Amino acid sequence: EEMSFEQRLKKAKTGFHKKRTAENPKDLMEKKERQLQKVNKGRKKVGMPKERYSKIPVKDKMMSTFQAQEKGRDPRFLAGDASQFNKGLFEASYNFINDMTKDRKKNIKRELNALKKKTRKNKKLSPAELETQEKLTNILAEESNLIKVYSKSNPESKYLKEAKKMNKERAKKGQNPIYYKKRELKEMRYKEQFDKLDKKKGRVDKEIQKAFRKV
Repeated sequence: EEMSFEQRLKKAKTGFHKKRTAENPKDLMEKKERQLQKVNKGRKKVGMPKERYSKIPVKDKMMSTFQAQEKGRDPRFLAGDASQFNKGLFEASYNFINDMTKDRKKNIKRELNALKKKTRKNKKLSPAELETQEKLTNILAEESNLIKVYSKSNPESKYLKEAKKMNKERAKKGQNPIYYKKRELKEMRYKEQFDKLDKKKGRVDKEIQKAFRKV
């Protein structure tokens, strides 16, 4: 049967409408799900991809499940913080260690003197006392070495502290502060060393001879 023009027009309209409705997002999602089901049925292994890589849509934003681990920060090993090291503050905060070593040295000396007094009175020391004496002498040597190392590492610290105290007093009086140069601090240190040697007879000549030998 031949269709009339009106019937043909109606049929064309309904076909166009169906085509438009098929392009709706809901219909597209359903179509995609059906395609995925077909692909899953055809998979031979569990490890095979569910969908072809070329058809996977690229996401705009991907939320990462990776959590960054917190790294430990030690300012001693950071190059940027090296310039911020305050030597004076460090010495002031950890000066108690030097005081503790000095106190320990005094206590050890007392104990050793007590043991020496026993030997002077012609009293024999027991094996335990001899062992303690040996231990104490070793500890005393270690403590004295620590004090020497500290004094060598900060030879001018004593004079700088004295200068700070003096400058505070001068500021109270309205006077200008005095700042010592490195050369002046060295001269003060050497003068003090020389004065100590001068008290002990013959020590000055020995020290001069030692210096010549080193040269």
